[in-house]
Amino acid sequence: MVGAVVGVYTLYDRFSPHPIPPPPVKEYIFGSKYYYVQALTDSADKVLAYGITVRNKNFTPSFTILQDLYYADSKNPSDETKFESGAKTIILGKTKFSDIGTPDNIFAYLGAHDFYYHEEYYHGNPGNYQSFFFAANESGYLDFDNNSLDFFLSNKKIDPTNLTVVTFRKNSIINTIYITAPGEGFNNVVLRKYLVGPDYNQVRAISESSMQDVADIQTEYKKLLKLSSGVDLENFIAILGRPLIVNNEPTFDIRTDKTLNQQFDEQFNDRPS
Repeated sequence: MVGAVVGVYTLYDRFSPHPIPPPPVKEYIFGSKYYYVQALTDSADKVLAYGITVRNKNFTPSFTILQDLYYADSKNPSDETKFESGAKTIILGKTKFSDIGTPDNIFAYLGAHDFYYHEEYYHGNPGNYQSFFFAANESGYLDFDNNSLDFFLSNKKIDPTNLTVVTFRKNSIINTIYITAPGEGFNNVVLRKYLVGPDYNQVRAISESSMQDVADIQTEYKKLLKLSSGVDLENFIAILGRPLIVNNEPTFDIRTDKTLNQQFDEQFNDRPS
């Protein structure tokens, strides 16, 4: 485990006479007809975490992450011992949750109109001390087990060995991958307040004409593979163009006053629109 990140809101801060507020986080949502990209940054526009959500069942980019591997003792198969680090490939829109092992944490909710599910994985040094999240996000292309939803409504603590959860994970595809900068996943309490991927209510009213013009699927794949946490937001803008939403406010609204769109152009006036 790495040490605490400077600026993290601790229990000492909370109970001190003058508590230190959590560092601010800004959220940027980029989009095309194939995907949404969520970027969460600090006050200096360094990308602390980013997520990719596929919107089209024919758009299936793959990502490889490092993780711990285990082997079973030949005399006692139930005795698993850490052996080495390996790689796992996740294909958004195809890979099932059950294909990637047992998660460290599961979070899900079911509301009157909304559904959301994500899993968290942390692989220590083999995973560069980054946290990896995989989700079924309502903003993207969904293919999941509807019969398990009532379970998530009535259970706050979700056990991955529960038969209903096992069935859901076996029959539900991952449409979102979310990757933090090293150390941010378990240390940054502010990041944990955000969904993995865009909130459906943020993007549901965005017209397709507002989306970025896209090239062929292979070119779009390559764009996403260039993204990385820990870089400046300008890297995302150079690859993906102007974001659709900044901190819940659309960048394309036409207003009589100085719009966020104009403010964005002034700040990044040398970037592609």
